[in-house]
Amino acid sequence: MNMATNTERFTGRAEIYSRSRPSYPAGILKDLSSKTGMDKSWVVADIGSGTGKLAKLFVENGNRVKCVEPNHDMKSVLQETFNGKENVEITDGTAENSHLTEKSIDIAVCGQSFHWFRPDEAGIEFRRILRRGWVALIWNNRVDEDAFTASYERIVRKYSPAYHGTGSLSLYDSTIKQFFGEEYELITYQNDQSMDLDGITGRYRSASYSIGEDSPEFNNVMKEFRELFENYEKQGTVVMRQVTVMYLGCLSGKFS
Repeated sequence: MNMATNTERFTGRAEIYSRSRPSYPAGILKDLSSKTGMDKSWVVADIGSGTGKLAKLFVENGNRVKCVEPNHDMKSVLQETFNGKENVEITDGTAENSHLTEKSIDIAVCGQSFHWFRPDEAGIEFRRILRRGWVALIWNNRVDEDAFTASYERIVRKYSPAYHGTGSLSLYDSTIKQFFGEEYELITYQNDQSMDLDGITGRYRSASYSIGEDSPEFNNVMKEFRELFENYEKQGTVVMRQVTVMYLGCLSGKFS
């Protein structure tokens, strides 16, 4: 699969992605502060920033944030989200070619995006732009420990031929180890998401692997999600069990 294909995967999905995807826990900031020394003066690069779900955490913390995103639709939502925020800069780039200045970044963060990167090339680019070396790879993963979330997963697998697994669970540990040069830490956070029916269908439709309205199976998958919601809803919502995972490490090599 080439980069052009990956870049366009979320075209037409940006608005629903922004509405339906979960946010990230504030505990990430606390852990980055204690483990890396990050404070509000650090410049953060959010690589593959999408609609700004992860960037928002750092923007509201007072950091200067450089959002790097190749997809036009995603960038449009980013611009709307952070309109008027002086500490945000949006750049048309990729993990392999960010267009950021050499040694201008204190920490690179990647929310739901690293699995789209070419790791070796991204590592070279990160070493170029980073002055401290710190990288945080972050995902929200579904956890099939309850009946609702397991049933949601079953429907996704049934109707999505392109499904490759959820979040970091679609990656090999060896890929993470190779990227960081063996040295990294895994930190987890409980991050359940409460949703109404539109939230459930939107969560699915925001995914790169979801089938579109032109698919003959589209009405069937929507029907199964409605039935799933009706079976498990309480006071108009259901809870999707999720865990946020953060792989934190300092890339090997010399940093000034």
